Amino acid sequence: SLSLSLFYSRTHHTAHSRQPEAMVLLGIIVVSALYGGLALGGCFVVKKGTYKDPGLLYTMIITTCLCLWAFWMATYMAQIHPLLAPVLDLEKSFLKSPSPPPPP
Repeated sequence: SLSLSLFYSRTHHTAHSRQPEAMVLLGIIVVSALYGGLALGGCFVVKKGTYKDPGLLYTMIITTCLCLWAFWMATYMAQIHPLLAPVLDLEKSFLKSPSPPPPP
């Protein structure tokens, strides 16, 4: 019964289990800065005299970082605000409490 209630509390969202908006915003800002820094750092690594067209490499690096950021953002938002919450069906679940033994 205790394990079932723990499982139920983890799978069903309540108002108390949501993260504060400030923490969500902080996570978005930190990871966005990380991907922005990765894009800028990648552009500084490319030496201008080595390649015929460094603009193509800049475009590839920035586009890659932007796509990675967009994929992360979609995943992060889907975890913060899920469209569908999981539902535990106790009749079909293997987590239901065992039936009492028959009387002798």
